[in-house]
Amino acid sequence: MAPSSFKKLQDKHVLVIGGTSGIGYGVAEGALADGARVTVVSSTQARIDNAVNILKSQYGPDAHVQGFRCDLASDDIEASLEALFTSAVAGHGRPVEHVVFTAANNLTITPLGDITREKVLEGAQMRMIVPILLAKVAQRRLPKASTSSLTFTSGQASDLPPPGWSVMLYFTGGVETMTKGLAIDMAPVRVNTVLPGMVKTDLWKMLPEEQREQFFAEMEKRLPVGAMGRPEDVAEAYLWFMKDRFATGSFAHSNGGSLII
Repeated sequence: MAPSSFKKLQDKHVLVIGGTSGIGYGVAEGALADGARVTVVSSTQARIDNAVNILKSQYGPDAHVQGFRCDLASDDIEASLEALFTSAVAGHGRPVEHVVFTAANNLTITPLGDITREKVLEGAQMRMIVPILLAKVAQRRLPKASTSSLTFTSGQASDLPPPGWSVMLYFTGGVETMTKGLAIDMAPVRVNTVLPGMVKTDLWKMLPEEQREQFFAEMEKRLPVGAMGRPEDVAEAYLWFMKDRFATGSFAHSNGGSLII
């Protein structure tokens, strides 16, 4: 087979924090399909074991996939992230070259009049504190080259704010602005953010099933593509950011055309 300039993830080590479900799992699967060595991360060991077992059943028992637990709610999150990188490197026998952060807790959606300090701090741990400390650790651990990358996750709400999303917009807007700063501070390592639209993931389980399905049906009628997004669709944006060594401080939208309706 002729050599290819496009098999850019072959044998690269991809660390997916939030990689056991939803979009993160799609990224892990896509990276494996491209020949990468993949480490998936979750706060729940059962979810890690399940994801690794399924991926091995799909790509064979010799697939280079492993999983580790990391408690992102920890007060000592920097030390937890350092330990995570150490375990990941030891497991695959090579440094982490790409980090993808898709982990998320429940959406902080509440009317402005009901916002409290506690609600803000609860949401900020996963959506503001962890990302910036992850960048701090990644700056020390990623090879200093344009072939290394760190990719965050935001959302279309930044461009299309729904009612009651002021706190969430505070978080997502912060991640997007931070992306630009980190692209300078971490150079030549590349830093980017993906902004998914309406994607069917477990995050929507906050809504009762009947209400959730009705919402999905209404959105599918409105979206130009005629369907909600799937994790494997949006995963392509993360794969692009990992592969394109000329993309940094940039944003990828995958939203089915929701911003033009």
